[in-house]
Amino acid sequence: MLRYADILYQYEDFSSLQSDPSVKIHGALMHNISKDIADKMHSSLYHPFSLYCVPTQPGELLLRISSLNDEAGILIDKLASLKKIKIYGGSKIVQTNVSESHPIQSEDLAESINGDKLRLKFLTPATVRSAGRYQNPPTPEKYFYSAICKLNCFENLSVSNEEFIKAWNECRIINYSLESCVHYITGYKYYGMCGSYSVKLPEKREQSDLLKQIFQYSVYSGVGGKTTQGMGGFVVTVF
Repeated sequence: MLRYADILYQYEDFSSLQSDPSVKIHGALMHNISKDIADKMHSSLYHPFSLYCVPTQPGELLLRISSLNDEAGILIDKLASLKKIKIYGGSKIVQTNVSESHPIQSEDLAESINGDKLRLKFLTPATVRSAGRYQNPPTPEKYFYSAICKLNCFENLSVSNEEFIKAWNECRIINYSLESCVHYITGYKYYGMCGSYSVKLPEKREQSDLLKQIFQYSVYSGVGGKTTQGMGGFVVTVF
């Protein structure tokens, strides 16, 4: 089952942080679970959770944490139970609200999108690794490869990236607004792609459903790399 929780926090000062707040909250979360569980969450090639932060208003941020399997659901439960978190290099953050999604099965993802005009929103910097380094090309389709790999890994499927690209190329581009952004992880600077990309889905039902499934799965998995450290936050909406 796929789940996510949106957690609202208030804070006083992040000016001295050398990392995105999501990195600090990730560290605090790992500190508050057993070492065995923490190791298990990071032991495989693909991690069964993602998290990212977005600002809402001054002194307030929203964190979304998602689980890609039932085992990782413990991370959502634990983080939701932490009413205050001490951030190293900053003040305490205080939880003010928690809102959880309804769990969903992967086979129901495509049907959860009712429409053929979609806006793909890259909320936090998305990055892909190529030739041994992280890059941020303005080609949105490349960032979904990691989501496809996680979908196949955790749902025991065999979705083809080649078929995804074929379906992507059949989309009609409506408009887009993409830019390069910076994300800090423990003092290191990562460049990522942010923005929105609006498309009309292909006429073929099979291709349309494939894209819907992958886009909606990406809401939980994130897109690109470093998705447990605040990068690749993604949502899809119908318009």
